[in-house]
Amino acid sequence: MKHDPKSLWNKQEIIMSPLALSEIKSQALKMHHRLLWRDRIEYLAGLFCMMLFIFLAFISPEWTFRAACALLVAGIGCICYNLYQRKSEAPDDSIRFAANSADFHLDQLRHQYAMLSSVGKWYIGPILPGMAAFLMAAIYEASKQVGTLNAILGSLPGIAVSTLILLGIYWLNMRAAKKLKERIETLESYFE
Repeated sequence: MKHDPKSLWNKQEIIMSPLALSEIKSQALKMHHRLLWRDRIEYLAGLFCMMLFIFLAFISPEWTFRAACALLVAGIGCICYNLYQRKSEAPDDSIRFAANSADFHLDQLRHQYAMLSSVGKWYIGPILPGMAAFLMAAIYEASKQVGTLNAILGSLPGIAVSTLILLGIYWLNMRAAKKLKERIETLESYFE
């Protein structure tokens, strides 16, 4: 009887070497430090963008741009607040980490997975009204000079770039969530 090597390969039992507790602790600490840096970068970028839109609101003579800038500042503030509310627990400060670091690490991975997989709601959602208002203000103000159709056509590159940026953010977060899900499943299989 012929045995197909591919089917034999796929049917073989996967033997996983057990993870050392020290390796899990090390991974948890590395993840926590990466998340701290990611959050700090997000806060700094948010602060920079808020300052930029506050500046634009002050120099703009048009109320439409000022209103759009206010919506953008509010949306960015909401994103920063949401990020702060979803931050991870520090393993150094957790009593649970010392007692059972594997469970703690799994909980943190699940928390990050939930955060990344819902990025559309808490990260992209709050900025959409301000972005839409800014684009509409640009079209409205430009239409006074070049007409509505030309203003709409002239805004298409800005709309395309904004859409691509938001889709890129969403895609990167979904990709990271998928990797986290795989990591969670791998760790869960170790502890079954």
